[in-house]
Amino acid sequence: MSSPLLLTRSDIRSLISWPALMQAVREALLLREAQQVATPVSGQVTMPTALLHLKAGAVFDPGVISVKANLRPEGGSATGIVALFDTKAGQVAAILDSADVTAMRTAALAALAVQTLGTPGPKRLALLGAGPVAARIAEVLPSVTTISQATVWSRSSARGQSFSAPFPVQFCETPAAAARDADIVVTATPSRSAYLHAEDLKPGALVLALGADSPGKRELGYSVLAKASVIADQREDALRNGESAYLPEAERHRVLGDLGAILADKMPLPPRGTDFVVFDSVGSATVDTTVCQALLIAARAKGLGSHFNFSA
Repeated sequence: MSSPLLLTRSDIRSLISWPALMQAVREALLLREAQQVATPVSGQVTMPTALLHLKAGAVFDPGVISVKANLRPEGGSATGIVALFDTKAGQVAAILDSADVTAMRTAALAALAVQTLGTPGPKRLALLGAGPVAARIAEVLPSVTTISQATVWSRSSARGQSFSAPFPVQFCETPAAAARDADIVVTATPSRSAYLHAEDLKPGALVLALGADSPGKRELGYSVLAKASVIADQREDALRNGESAYLPEAERHRVLGDLGAILADKMPLPPRGTDFVVFDSVGSATVDTTVCQALLIAARAKGLGSHFNFSA
């Protein structure tokens, strides 16, 4: 029985391989579509000045469970851990710092959504939010599409103005100004009120809605959803916790299904015209599981991380 591995933030950053991460994300979505995963569990513990966000997911083969706990203090950066369990060995396989895992898997999922739902040709990108998720998305997107130009908006002007990417970036003072001419719009903020509306968007835009991952969060106005075909990472969770939760019951047919169904050729691509396509992602615990398992395999191959023993 091998001892568990501790993977720090620097370990995880040194293991980044976007092709491998995107493959791990794809694997999670296809396993979910094939019903080879356990039902994910998510919840939160609310404190006066902080929120503990919890996600647990599992894949049946090779028998791996991940449990992620992220602490989100008011006005501060999130911090947390992922515990990875090997059910066949009956032990903890690894403990990973979760900050980069979350940003990396979200970016890999966003890139897979662009690769699957996007159209050919150079694209104008808008990043609404300039935090770690936006930075990782700016890093990976050029591997799946050509970014001809980009705009960025942030609630923090200083952060937005200092945002760097492997392509030219222009800072905008408002979300509307940033999104106006964009083919791909990424929303990645912790907002609890809608700030992006249909009149702010170019007809036919692809919107990656990544910020609304728990009850009360919201970035898109109803006018966007009312003119959209919606693809989710997890339809039932998106209708409960994502942007889709704000659709009236009579409009919930707009959530056509999961990205995994398209990848498995069980569902056609959404129609593209003047209406929008929204990818509503609440964050899949199953994706956490396959990404962390991929990182663990890479760490073992490279001899990274520190072994420890709970029984010592």
